[in-house]
Amino acid sequence: MEAIFAFSRVKWVIPTQTGEDSNMGKIGVGIIGLGMGKSMFGIRQIPETDLEIRGICDTDVNRLESIRTEHNVPFATIDYRELLQRDEIDIVGIYTPDPLHAQHCLDALDCGKHVICTKGFVDSLNDAVRVLQKTRETGLKLMVGQTCRFRPDFMHTRRLMESGKLGNIVAAEAHYVHDMRSVLTATPWRHQMPQKTLYGGLCHPMDLIIWFLDFPSAVHAIAHESGIDERYPSGEGHFNDNWMVNLIYEDGRLGRVLGLYGLCHAPMPMLGLSVYGAAGSVVNGQAIFDDNHSSSIPVEDVVSINADEIADIGHIGEVVRYILHFEDCLKHDKQPLINAEVGTKIIAVLDACERSAKSGKVERVQSAF
Repeated sequence: MEAIFAFSRVKWVIPTQTGEDSNMGKIGVGIIGLGMGKSMFGIRQIPETDLEIRGICDTDVNRLESIRTEHNVPFATIDYRELLQRDEIDIVGIYTPDPLHAQHCLDALDCGKHVICTKGFVDSLNDAVRVLQKTRETGLKLMVGQTCRFRPDFMHTRRLMESGKLGNIVAAEAHYVHDMRSVLTATPWRHQMPQKTLYGGLCHPMDLIIWFLDFPSAVHAIAHESGIDERYPSGEGHFNDNWMVNLIYEDGRLGRVLGLYGLCHAPMPMLGLSVYGAAGSVVNGQAIFDDNHSSSIPVEDVVSINADEIADIGHIGEVVRYILHFEDCLKHDKQPLINAEVGTKIIAVLDACERSAKSGKVERVQSAF
């Protein structure tokens, strides 16, 4: 078994919510797209879960057969529609290229499947609204896999803010800075389709800021086409890969998001979060408080860690956390943290960023759907 799936030293406890238990029993899972989608196999190391991976799909036959054999999956296909027709599958994980997400989500919902869709959710507001409407029509659940909300240091910072120890929050900023050239080589669909870095990259720090400050009423964005990699399309501002965004809140709080993807990677954390309060502030997991300006302290040393805390084992741990969260939502008929409505509102903020970068003006964020 690959090292990324080694959890033997970690005690896993599924987070629980109040509400009536549905007594669903075992829950069948199917995976469409086995690049990032193979992360879902981490749930097999969780003895408490009732999730079972029963089907997989990928257009790469060699990868499909390799993973089917390695993990002894009972059903494998190169046609995702065949997977959606399987009665033993209740949840579908969609890990295909971004431009395909909307149709795959719609088809899965039409087939009666609950959906986990990796980020970025979709790459247009119109598609987001279509998927949202379909969840309302079917009554099925959908969660966007925004991994940042399930990363321990960000989770600890959120818990610290909720405790009130930071006081009134006056500002927050987040960044995702990533030289994407090697990623374009590893996943060529990103330059062939292409991926819109606004929806597939900036969604990470944007979602973080929204998690801490809520949704802004308007944004002002500036963007740039780097042209650093000739494989990625360019021209007329349609393929901006570097972004700076100011978020505007009616109550005066300040939000800022940075997303740089066409650059030589800087000597800084790839993902970063800063939250500034009147009584304390946090920068990348280090907190300082008003009663002691001379020293900082790790956030995890300040907050109390719940018994259900999952150890930090990297990106795979973030994926497993949100899968277990989704399982709990199904069992207790709760809405996921990033459901179709929240996912659509995040896309609406990114849509406003796109309009602002083109107009050079502040643009309002659509909020009603």
